[in-house]
Amino acid sequence: MSYKFIEVTDISALKGMPLEFLDIRGTQVTDISVLKGLPLKYLYLPNTAKNIEILRSVKTLKSINGKDVADFWGKHDKKLILKEDYQK
Repeated sequence: MSYKFIEVTDISALKGMPLEFLDIRGTQVTDISVLKGLPLKYLYLPNTAKNIEILRSVKTLKSINGKDVADFWGKHDKKLILKEDYQK
């Protein structure tokens, strides 16, 4: 399902849907908690997404923002470490 660049802010209606692909790039969605538990394989997130850590529990994910899941989390974690070091 693609909401790419559509003026969407709420994706709660997707709860429980058997989605394997979701593209919400360019939207104003911030709350992605509804994605926990979905059988997603391929996901594209907007820059506005908060609490993306919940996606670690989605074991079906193969790709986030076009990157292999392991690569995505590796880069994400490095950014968090750099941010924490900068704030010290």
